[in-house]
Amino acid sequence: MGISVCMLIKNEEAQLGDCLECVYDLSDEIIIVDNGSTDNTISIANSYKCRVISCPDLVLDKGRNEYIKAAKEDWILVVDADERLDKRGRECIKEAVANAPDDVYSFLLPRYDYLGNGRWSMITMLRLFRNIEGIFYNDLSVHASPGPSIRALGGRTSYVNAPLHHLDNLMLKGRALCKRERYTELIKKEIVEHKGSKSLYLLHSLLGTEYSCVGRYDDAMKEYEKAKEIDYDFIPLAQIYIAQNYLLQNDYENTIKNAEILIGNGGVLEERAYTLLAEIEARRGDYAKARIFCENALRSNENATHHLINIASLSLQNDPELAINYIEKALTQNSYLLNDIIYKKGDRPNPFEQQISFLSTTNNIFKIMKDSYRQMGNRQKYDEWVTLEKKIL
Repeated sequence: MGISVCMLIKNEEAQLGDCLECVYDLSDEIIIVDNGSTDNTISIANSYKCRVISCPDLVLDKGRNEYIKAAKEDWILVVDADERLDKRGRECIKEAVANAPDDVYSFLLPRYDYLGNGRWSMITMLRLFRNIEGIFYNDLSVHASPGPSIRALGGRTSYVNAPLHHLDNLMLKGRALCKRERYTELIKKEIVEHKGSKSLYLLHSLLGTEYSCVGRYDDAMKEYEKAKEIDYDFIPLAQIYIAQNYLLQNDYENTIKNAEILIGNGGVLEERAYTLLAEIEARRGDYAKARIFCENALRSNENATHHLINIASLSLQNDPELAINYIEKALTQNSYLLNDIIYKKGDRPNPFEQQISFLSTTNNIFKIMKDSYRQMGNRQKYDEWVTLEKKIL
């Protein structure tokens, strides 16, 4: 089963080379739709023998169907220039496409949106799908998706644990506010242009996250309520945003009320609901109860590295051996935990920050390992982690 790696880019000379390096061996072809680059982007793409399609007049995601039209392989994997796949992720993708049942048309991938200081927010993205007639992106210029066309064909969507490591917030500083203002205006324009469309549920939800990340909580709530009114099937998405919005305002009662609605829903939204409930208990100082919620989140998704780290941090005082075991497991799941880039300071405002996957009380892996080995009296291991911390941080 061949894989066409596809990208939509503009002026990405600072990031494109590293991205292409991490997908080159996975791909049978690389197709780049260029939105009108004026820097060295095209030269870098050519050096990796990418097929470049120039579409300077198409706004953002409007160009994504161009790479679907050009793709020749059985599967399409979509990555952005500021995303990376590690070796383990590439192997998982190869295995997934080789063994995919006939009725599976697409896969969700987890994406770790790094916020700085070793923390991230995990969301899922539909980035791997079959290259068959009838699959195409909808007509949104921002956050377009092939999902509606896949559902229309009756295809099933599965999950592959191949995290996309999203580094944009750490690499290109000083543009966050400008980007948020631009996206806010684009989403508002899309809402006007898609009046009566089911896409409005997503657009109102996304506009809410843009408002929320700049402190406009009342405006955000109005958008989430609009989203709930539009499409009952997608109420859970707006519901988690509402719960997050209340937590940002330290309204614990309404956070709990809205998060508990999602318990039993399953999937990533249930995970996030448990994390919100754990955060409240951690803030209240009830670490035992916070740990129970984190363990429930881990049962919802055993491959979510952040749950392991949250539990390890909460277990540090009472069970240092368990804390060590959980961090060691986390290190096998996310190679970027030992990459200095994720410990840099992230740019703000960032809409993913309100969806953070870590508790505010969670320590970084270096402190967890140092304190655990110190409690156990293992000076050699303690010194090893002190040295590693100095090297990376």
